Amino acid sequence: MKRMTIGMVAAVLLLSASMAFAELYEWKDKDGIVHLTDSIQNVPEEYRDRVKVHSSTPKERVETQEPAPTQPSDGPGAEQVPSDLYGDQPLEWWANAISSKKAEINALESSMNSKKQLISVFESGRRFGQVFEQKDVDTYERYKQELSADEEKLSGLKEDLGDLRRKATRAGVPREVRE
Repeated sequence: MKRMTIGMVAAVLLLSASMAFAELYEWKDKDGIVHLTDSIQNVPEEYRDRVKVHSSTPKERVETQEPAPTQPSDGPGAEQVPSDLYGDQPLEWWANAISSKKAEINALESSMNSKKQLISVFESGRRFGQVFEQKDVDTYERYKQELSADEEKLSGLKEDLGDLRRKATRAGVPREVRE
């Protein structure tokens, strides 16, 4: 139980800081415990072939991405038109924005699943009379409180992704980028 609690706490800490990292690495150990880290070097060699990489672009970077380069003009006074724009953004911006939002959703869902798993294990242990350390009880109670906020945040993220996909559809972004 102690190893699982440490793993869960580490996962929550990493996920809460995930917006500062470009990539998160997720793997499941032989005991079925999900681990997350920001460096591939922290993944044990035996699990590197099964690691899931979650790439994310911080929201600030997505919104302030530089506009697409413009095409050369055909003569003096010719209007410069950016190439490959979909709406007001280049295709790469749409792909990064959608990918980032999906990675954020996946990371939050993974965190929520870990919290739910710990809560389930804790409650099962209580039913069988297992005695827990105070820090485990505190973690359990904190996770119970955090789950409702996480569910609201997840709902908002899914709405944001839906809005982003609708805007991408209106801008003519290809389906393979939107999905």
